[in-house]
Amino acid sequence: DGTLWISSTSGFLTLSPEKTLTKIELPSTVKSAGGPFSFRLVRYKKVVIWFKSGSSSLYSFEPHTKTFNHHSLNGILGIDISSLTTSSIAIDSSDNIWLGTEQGLISFNRNKETFEVFSEESTKRIGQALIYAMDFDSFGNLWIGAASIGLVKYENRAILKSYSHTPGDLTTLSPGWVNHIIESSDGKIWITTSDQTGGI
Repeated sequence: DGTLWISSTSGFLTLSPEKTLTKIELPSTVKSAGGPFSFRLVRYKKVVIWFKSGSSSLYSFEPHTKTFNHHSLNGILGIDISSLTTSSIAIDSSDNIWLGTEQGLISFNRNKETFEVFSEESTKRIGQALIYAMDFDSFGNLWIGAASIGLVKYENRAILKSYSHTPGDLTTLSPGWVNHIIESSDGKIWITTSDQTGGI
């Protein structure tokens, strides 16, 4: 509706199209660390404002009802919540919330309301850098700005893996080219091959 949301070291303000400035009253449980990353916010489908606070907690705010929901990060990395700095926040195409910390990436599944520490061998170095900024582009790639490692791009793409026949090894595919692929109800993939000595 043209409202501008502003985050500061002490909370949030809104600026209406009519140039009216309004301070959002935060719950007493929301504490500011007083630093430049105390509060960061992202909007979810113009309905809910997600934000992180200086106390390393994740909150959602419904502007129409003025209600807050709190999700604690305590113990997610096996450390006390007060020692975890969350400096950035972003939302992916599946509506999951991503938090950048000085110890890597943490994602929040909005439907299950559970946190998960992001672990990927190719992005191991992110775990030792303070993530200042994050954003998802229109292709779903996550762009990360972090101290000491600069700009990092993470592409959530499937890695193609090849399977073939090895003579004498019954744990590999049967010989010949694959001509049928079917998934059974238990999740197994059944494959037939074309060679006269082939199989399933």
